[in-house]
Amino acid sequence: MEISFTYIHIEEMILLKIDKRIMRVIKILTYLLLLLSVITKLFCVPYISHKFHLLGISDFCHLFALIELIGVAFFLYEKTIGLGLVFLCSYFGGAIATDIHSPEYLYQPLVVLSFVFISAFVRRPGIFHELLTLHDATDSSIIFFKAGRR
Repeated sequence: MEISFTYIHIEEMILLKIDKRIMRVIKILTYLLLLLSVITKLFCVPYISHKFHLLGISDFCHLFALIELIGVAFFLYEKTIGLGLVFLCSYFGGAIATDIHSPEYLYQPLVVLSFVFISAFVRRPGIFHELLTLHDATDSSIIFFKAGRR
């Protein structure tokens, strides 16, 4: 009886396989949440006006809408998604920090920022780690972890 060993070098390991329809739903939900967030600040709807009045920043409603709109524009464009992610993380991180004392307003920036992170990960996983790559198949997208490369 002879035992032989074969060395197999695995170049890439499947980390996550996502159906394209699920990816599309995640992206659309993220874009709608971001658009709704910008519109509510742009038109200073009563909910946002009341929240900003409690925080003492009601005079800056349009400025916050402009800042968020710039971040969203960078995030939507594929080549500047990293810069958009930094903008949106900074913006919503500040929103979370200012809302921490009033929990009834805290959920909104947390939900939007969570969707932004998930959407960024499924759009371009390499933003989070250099060894992650995205390959499109016909019915799904596969995120690979490149093993053995540094």
